[in-house]
Amino acid sequence: MPALVAVLPPVSARGAALAVLGLEAVAQYDRVVTFQTKFGHALERAYADAVGGRVGRPGEPDVLTRHGGFEFCTGANTKNSAGAAAQLAKVGAGRIVQVLGLPRAGRMSGAEFLRLHGVHDPAGTAAQLALDAAAIAAGLVQLELELV
Repeated sequence: MPALVAVLPPVSARGAALAVLGLEAVAQYDRVVTFQTKFGHALERAYADAVGGRVGRPGEPDVLTRHGGFEFCTGANTKNSAGAAAQLAKVGAGRIVQVLGLPRAGRMSGAEFLRLHGVHDPAGTAAQLALDAAAIAAGLVQLELELV
């Protein structure tokens, strides 16, 4: 069967990656994507808990607090223009929280979000929330690997 892979053109980007990079590389990439998703969800929960808010349900903003709804992203390059526009439409200007890296124009940092909600030592708390969320996400990915 592997000889067929070399003869037949890939029918998807994943198929091309499997043919060129191999199963282990694609499996490792899948683990990274899984970690990133779980990390994002853990960050949303951590920030919501830190300010007495809650994580939004489907169709709602990522985090809802006494100051309204906020959309979260982890880094400057995590949204394409359509995704950024959808976030903006959901919560409005000034309500997108970029928890890692230097925020793009129009976004607030995780520390600014925490400061808005009266959290003492917002920069230190933001750093600790990121570490805690990373540990939670890593544990969830490891648990999934053990179940396979």
